[in-house]
Formats: sequence, structure tokens, C-alpha cells
Amino acid sequence: MRKTLRLATQKLLLTFCAFLTLALPSCTNSQTKNRARIEILSYSSMVGKGSLGEAIELEFEKKCLEIKPDTPNLRCDLVLLPEDGDSNLVASFNRKASHIDGVLGLSELQEKQVRHHPKFLRSTLFAHSPYAFIANTKLFPKNLWPKNWNEVPQKLEGKVFIQDPRISSAGIGLLKAIHLLKLISSADLKKITKKSFPSWSLSYNSFLKDEAPVVWSYQSSEAYHLCNLEGSDKGDSAFKAIPLEEGYPTQEEWLALSKNLNEIEAKLLEEAVLSDFVQKQIPLKNWMYPTSPSTSLPECYKGLTPLKSLKVSVDQFDSRILQNWLDQWSL
Repeated sequence: MRKTLRLATQKLLLTFCAFLTLALPSCTNSQTKNRARIEILSYSSMVGKGSLGEAIELEFEKKCLEIKPDTPNLRCDLVLLPEDGDSNLVASFNRKASHIDGVLGLSELQEKQVRHHPKFLRSTLFAHSPYAFIANTKLFPKNLWPKNWNEVPQKLEGKVFIQDPRISSAGIGLLKAIHLLKLISSADLKKITKKSFPSWSLSYNSFLKDEAPVVWSYQSSEAYHLCNLEGSDKGDSAFKAIPLEEGYPTQEEWLALSKNLNEIEAKLLEEAVLSDFVQKQIPLKNWMYPTSPSTSLPECYKGLTPLKSLKVSVDQFDSRILQNWLDQWSL
């Protein structure tokens, strides 16, 4: 009787543990955690209600569910996981590569870093924009602007909010200007800096409070003001990109995929970020330019200050170089 009761109790405990394993993912081994869904790392502003990430999730899941009846093992639940600081994406992927399926929003230099990981499958470019010095014309009128990078140290001395490249991808754009394009020296960057911030959003919010006349940002910041803050039907914006004769470094955004995906899942993710539905939303949700040449831009983009976009090939880029630049960074 006791033996029977003991066996029954053991069976009940085993059943209960099996239920907990299904109900509580944290109880499972990290190698098998959340295999029922696809998990992609991204920076925080790409994730959440009304974001570009939400549009990508919707497009992927729609296409995935259409073919799932013929491929029952296909994962159609896509989840974007936010990371604090876009410069942390590579390190986070390296730590979590055993169960993470990709990274969304890598710059081209970060994408080259991820390529060296054994779990890397392939990547897709989905958005881009030139960087720019954005000026508040009420504080810094156009007649005082530099015309080229040679004039930047003198005319922007002590006027610019910048971002720390160890945390912010906008700051990495400054490293490109220094090391890849040779547009400005580290000493001259220090000369023009009023304050360095840990993120683009913090620097831009302070810029909007009139705490500095110029901020290092993106050309699309000018569109943001025309589209949202003032509107193209309410007159011209006070916030303008400073055109420089040589042009500006370009920011690219990539989706990097992991070998944890099967080929159908990987293809569907690539198709999602390049779909008309997602590409049309990039200008107003990600505030960058879509890569699809057939995607029409919103009206408020058509009056932007013309800027020359400088793209440097990083095909031979050694991922250790970026880390060396970051290690040497100081202001």
C-alpha cells in the first residue's frame, strides 16, 4: 500500500514538474528556452507600440501564418527584445547567441563585428540616412554656419552636443568622421563639443531646450520637425541641417540573422523588413530613408536641406578596429 502510494506520489510530482517546465520558461535549460518563438534583439526605440518594430512583427507574422499550414514546425511568433543603448547590441548578441535569432538595427560597423560570430547567418540593409549637424537657426543663424569641414572647428567651437560612441550609434558616426573619412581630428572634435551625452535622445532633448545651438544628429531630424513639431503647412522649421561641401558620414541600419533560424524563417524576416508595408513606414517611424528605391517619401521629406552622403566601404573592416577606437575614446 505504501509502495503504491509512493509511486503515485512520484508520478504526480513528475507530472507537476513537467507542467512547470512548460508553464515557466525560466525553469528550462537556456539552450531550449522560448524555442516556440523567434527572438530578435534591437534598440529600445525600435520596440513597442507604434514603432517600426511593431510593423515588422505584424508583416512577418502575417506572411508566416499564410504558409504555416504547409510547414507546421515554422515559428510565427516574432518578439523584439529591447536593449538599453544601441552600442550594446553586439555584446548582447555575443552573450545570448545560443538562443537569440538575430539583431535588428545594427550600424554597418556593428554588422561587420557580428559577421565574425559562428552563429552569424547573413544580413540585410533596410534603412539609411546621412548624419548632420542640426542647428537651431534662432540661436545660430545661417550666416554664421561653416561651409565645409575645415571651418567647423572655428565656427562651431563650444557649440555642439554630441553622443558617446561607446553607448550611442550616433556617436559611432563621429568615429567614422574622424578615422574613416578624415573629416575632423579628435582634437578639433573636443574643441567644438559643448557636452557629450550617453544617448542621442538625451542630447536631442537638451538641444530642444535651447541648451546648445547645434547637435550632432541625422538629416532626417530636419524632417521630424517639419512633419511633427511644426508641420510643413505651418511654415518653415527653425531646425536645419548645416550643409557642408564635403558631405557627411552615412548611418546604415542592418538586420543580422542567426543560424538558429531555419531557411524559411530567415527568408520571411528579410522579406518583412524590405516589404512595401514596412519600407513605407521607415521615414515616419524610424526617421531614416528606406532602402527600396520604389518607396515614395512623405511630403515633409521633399523640402529637406540637400546633403551629400559619404559612404565608405567597410568590406575589409576588421571588427577589432572599432573596439580600439572605442577604447581610445575620451573627451
